[in-house]
Amino acid sequence: MSLGLRRLVRIAAGYALAALFASLFLNLAVPVSATWPEPRLFFSPGEFFLHSAFAAMVIAGLALLPALLFILVAEWRRQTRFSFFMVAGAASALLPLAALDLFRGAAEPPAGDTLTTLLALAGAMAGLVYWLVAGRFSGTNAASLTAPAQTGS
Repeated sequence: MSLGLRRLVRIAAGYALAALFASLFLNLAVPVSATWPEPRLFFSPGEFFLHSAFAAMVIAGLALLPALLFILVAEWRRQTRFSFFMVAGAASALLPLAALDLFRGAAEPPAGDTLTTLLALAGAMAGLVYWLVAGRFSGTNAASLTAPAQTGS
């Protein structure tokens, strides 16, 4: 597999896993928060995994443009700090919400403070998962990570 293709696969896998972990977090956090009409702690396993899979697809679709912008910046600037990816993840989670507010023309945010905080936390966690899978290697040459060090003799 070529180095460029390997990098693209790592980026795609990192993004998919980040969306999945964000959906798992939200599926655990939102139903027990005060924003849910009937707070509950337990799901049936089928319900939980079905909601998580669907939420992962929705999250991946909504956050694609801001996340792609942050991924391109990270690759271009060779950004490998996990804090960058956590902030980028939180921003990628909140930018679609802000865009919805802008297009609606509403003076108040469409989501309450609790839900906004949960979205920011889910985005930060997704950024951390992305960093673990792909962000640590942003802008680096994959051959330098796998090739043995050469001595100058």
